[in-house]
Amino acid sequence: MLELTTIRRRRVALVGLAAILLLLLGGALSGVRVMAASPTVVSLTFDDGRATQYVGRSILASYGMHATFYLNSPLLGSSTFYMTWQQLQGL
Repeated sequence: MLELTTIRRRRVALVGLAAILLLLLGGALSGVRVMAASPTVVSLTFDDGRATQYVGRSILASYGMHATFYLNSPLLGSSTFYMTWQQLQGL
């Protein structure tokens, strides 16, 4: 019975926290209507130069999007896990 009460208290606390966050977010967004016309900027970054990340290049390009690829140059071409120097040139 004690465990069930603890679970209920946690649930009530989480619901209360969610309600507070929604109220704060609602207040913070009340002035956003004026800013809605400005473009949204999202930064996409990829780390370490893994070979699997190279696929993202063509997907992003098909939507006219860009990304930043941070590469660990000593590891390029060192194994199939990392991009090759040719793939780096393709980026």
